[in-house]
Amino acid sequence: MKIHGRQELIRFRTRDSFLISSLLITAESDPKEEILDIPILLQIHGLLGHFLARGTPRLLPHALVKRGFNAMSMNTRLAYAGQITGQGIFDDTIKDIDAAVEFLTNEGFKNIFILGYSLGACMAAYWASNREHPNVKGLILEGVLYSSPDSKRKRFAEWGSFPTYEQASENAKAVLGDDPYNSAHDEILIFYHSRGPVQTWNL
Repeated sequence: MKIHGRQELIRFRTRDSFLISSLLITAESDPKEEILDIPILLQIHGLLGHFLARGTPRLLPHALVKRGFNAMSMNTRLAYAGQITGQGIFDDTIKDIDAAVEFLTNEGFKNIFILGYSLGACMAAYWASNREHPNVKGLILEGVLYSSPDSKRKRFAEWGSFPTYEQASENAKAVLGDDPYNSAHDEILIFYHSRGPVQTWNL
């Protein structure tokens, strides 16, 4: 694929010192002031994604720049399935988007649009429900859930999951205690019948 415009790998830290990696691509324009006036789309990955994942995170920024926009594809602490492979907690992603918006603002970008899809759309909606920033002009949400907890609860109930959503929630509270950030305990829960009927094969 042809690389359009100017691209940079960027790293910055959140206020709780989490390191964010991102790819910034800007349109070809001169002087710099004109570049900063062009809208920039801050892209947030989905459930199993990251800022350089094949497909949308890697390809969309180049497509946007080709059409005259700026773009930045960012990681969050939930990248690479960080809620499973790391210690990512959904509520904390608000700090990740805060840091990205602050970085872009400090660079001089005035027209920021936050674009998220799937889990990334949930992160963007959650951020927008808790924040206002004069440089953020709008959200673009693709595949967003009305409520991630409600969606999982209803899907688990529909397929008769084991454990149920309520049982899993109570188990998590019992394991993690009152301070999940500093708990010494952690477990992976396995759900059965949570996404559809069980299939069996006769071999």
